[in-house]
Amino acid sequence: MISGQDLLDYIAKSVKVKYEVLSNFTQPRQIEITFSNDGDKAIPEDGWSIYIYNLCQIETANLEILVEHVVGGLFKLTPTGKFEKILPGRKLVIHFITDEPTISRSKIFPNWYVAKPGLKPAIIASTADESLSFVADFDDQAKWKKSKTDPSNPFSPEQRYDRCVVENLGKAPIPILPTPLEAKLDAKTKISLSEKRWVVLNANSSFENEAVMLSKYLNLDIVSNNPMGEDTGIIEFRSEEISNVYSSNESYKIVINPNGQSITLSSLSPAGMFYAVQSMISMLEDSDKSDVKTVPVGTVVDAPRFQYRGFHIDVSRNFVKPEEIMKLIRVMAAYKMNKLHFHLTDDEGWRLEIKDLPELTDVGAKRDHDLSCDGYAVKPTLGSGPYHNSSVNQYYTVEDYRNILQCAADHHIQVIPEVDMPGHSYAAVVAMSARYKYFMSKGDKESAEQYLLLDLDDKSMYSSDQKFSNNTMNPCVEGTKNFAAKIVQTLIDLHEPIQPLKIFHVGGDEVPVGAWDGSPACNDFLEDSKLDIHVFSECENDEDDGISKMKTATLQEYFTGYVEEICREKKLQLAVWNDGIWDPAQKQKCDVPRLVHAWRISRRDERHNPNILANSGYQVVVSSATHTYFDHPYEPDPEECGLTWCVRMMDTKTVFGMKPYDMYACQGRDFSKIEHAKLERKSSILGIQSHVWGELIRSESKLEYMLFPRLLAIAERAWHASKWEESTDSVGLDKDWRDFANTLGFKELRRLDEMGVSFRIPPPGVKLTDEKVFVECGYPNLRFKYKEKGVETWIDGESPVSMQAFEKGRDYVFATCVGSRMSRLVTVTF
Repeated sequence: MISGQDLLDYIAKSVKVKYEVLSNFTQPRQIEITFSNDGDKAIPEDGWSIYIYNLCQIETANLEILVEHVVGGLFKLTPTGKFEKILPGRKLVIHFITDEPTISRSKIFPNWYVAKPGLKPAIIASTADESLSFVADFDDQAKWKKSKTDPSNPFSPEQRYDRCVVENLGKAPIPILPTPLEAKLDAKTKISLSEKRWVVLNANSSFENEAVMLSKYLNLDIVSNNPMGEDTGIIEFRSEEISNVYSSNESYKIVINPNGQSITLSSLSPAGMFYAVQSMISMLEDSDKSDVKTVPVGTVVDAPRFQYRGFHIDVSRNFVKPEEIMKLIRVMAAYKMNKLHFHLTDDEGWRLEIKDLPELTDVGAKRDHDLSCDGYAVKPTLGSGPYHNSSVNQYYTVEDYRNILQCAADHHIQVIPEVDMPGHSYAAVVAMSARYKYFMSKGDKESAEQYLLLDLDDKSMYSSDQKFSNNTMNPCVEGTKNFAAKIVQTLIDLHEPIQPLKIFHVGGDEVPVGAWDGSPACNDFLEDSKLDIHVFSECENDEDDGISKMKTATLQEYFTGYVEEICREKKLQLAVWNDGIWDPAQKQKCDVPRLVHAWRISRRDERHNPNILANSGYQVVVSSATHTYFDHPYEPDPEECGLTWCVRMMDTKTVFGMKPYDMYACQGRDFSKIEHAKLERKSSILGIQSHVWGELIRSESKLEYMLFPRLLAIAERAWHASKWEESTDSVGLDKDWRDFANTLGFKELRRLDEMGVSFRIPPPGVKLTDEKVFVECGYPNLRFKYKEKGVETWIDGESPVSMQAFEKGRDYVFATCVGSRMSRLVTVTF
């Protein structure tokens, strides 16, 4: 009988896994996992356990397998005494029930592994597949719907066609994206930057960075004195105040003289001049000759509506390489976005080197099955596999981080680091517990407890939204306070020589209720400190855990206040997520109010109303998950990647149609009819932020797929105000979307392609008539291909296609194309 390491290796090689959703219509939901023994040896009754990661809680009534929850979404499947060995060619089918629906392929994770203490874990080869081919098709409503009442269905080819139809204007009507405040340009009259010698004239040292950027792009010399000559064209940089309705210091002006001799870029600030350069680059158009650049004659006067135009990236769940972060910075800058919210830590990993606390990355950045059993790594999560040499187990060194800061500073993007506390801190808690263990082994109790984040006598029982039961720092122990102070000071030191730190983000979201109920340190603290226990109506009416909620809120607010005091002493502004504010109606009285990212908006709970925060004096960044969480899918299709806890789909038009000053009016669920506090202090809305959370995003190409082109719609809304935002009439929105969609298709997608961005190519919509086949590709000017299913050769298409090109009764596949890349395939039966 095979055993030991040979058994683990055999199971990893020979077991074929099939994961199938049976029904989301039942309560609880039903899934089935099949393990087939495709080898020539029997799999015995013991000596192994299989570890899988599943977003939903799973249980089984199968007596042969014991299901144990490990941490987060990690589950352990172990044979019981009822298990009968799996003979060659036979299979084990396990029926599971889950607490939540699984409605798309992307929600199942790869790299299941088999393990036994003392042996090397082995990844089951049939699950080591990023295409997730071991997951059965979602071919029934009970599989792709959340419930019987869920109205969502995958789009049919004809439905997608109807959604895709946009009037083709034959050109990009918006010369600069985001749309400028004022642009008077003559598209018929252009001047060439290639027919004579041009130079960049700059005598202002403040604009040196911007002058160099433009000169490199155009391959021009920089001079400090006017060369004076008809044979030389001048692009002059001028320091000049530009009046605008927003009174923004990021304003700029461009004048392209019809005499063909001069172009003037004016601004009072380096940031404004930088945006002038970006607009100049955006206007440059290729002529018939590839080496000729032209720009239209005219004037551009521009300024942003919002001072905060942000992008948040989660690098904890799945690491993103420094090179990719800097690539994204360059793309952000091209579309005038100016804030990078850097989510560096979470339960699944700590991603920044802190030299005085090496355990944070030696332990907290590693997911490893064996090491985690001894407390020297975090548990394998999110399909990362059991080994610490996986590509996900990386972090930013001090040098990496400073390189990112320098790139951001060069592109006028402010980096806002987030260290999520006191919740979402599993990786930090494990790392500092390992540090405690090390110093205690040396007999150094003082050092051991210096940054310990736990009350060792805590008996609290809780579970976070992501099913972690040990992911909160204890706010009542000195180690947590020391830790917060150390992290803030380290970040200050890292930023100082390049981009001085101005905002520190403490996270503060999703702290589990009851996290400290069983902590003697917290119970003693509450009694001794005489803190007022926060009382909220939602807690008073909750007989089950109202008191627990109030204690959690009180201690969380105490901790947040402590970190805020550190920030005030260091002249920093504190930023939090809006569910970290338990009482949004409490007026902000300090000189520097908290910056709040308002991601939650609810029809039931006014505590999550961003208007109340703004009216109370908080500085609010509109971050509504309904319009800015780009980890959600573009379509309600089981083959589209994305979480769906908030909305079933979020296409680019949805993002484009957001109304930052009235998010209740653009929810599409009659939110505007619900009684809610209205916005009274528009000045408290600082701007907009887009987000991508990393649970499902394991590659750079998938990251860019989820971000683009939706990020361009956020850039547009953050920079440019449209009149339809204050109206219920959709005519203005439809016209603006037509112009935006044409600009994407005729210009901006090409620019993204030239920047090496793997943006999402929308699958085509297909509509059949008696004589013709009509195809729409999402944005005007995109091309499509088609072929008979099963045939290798593709045919370039042009809509409409004659029906004679297709044979009745056969299946054909269609795809939108950009260069060598293709969209998801669409099958049509003729």
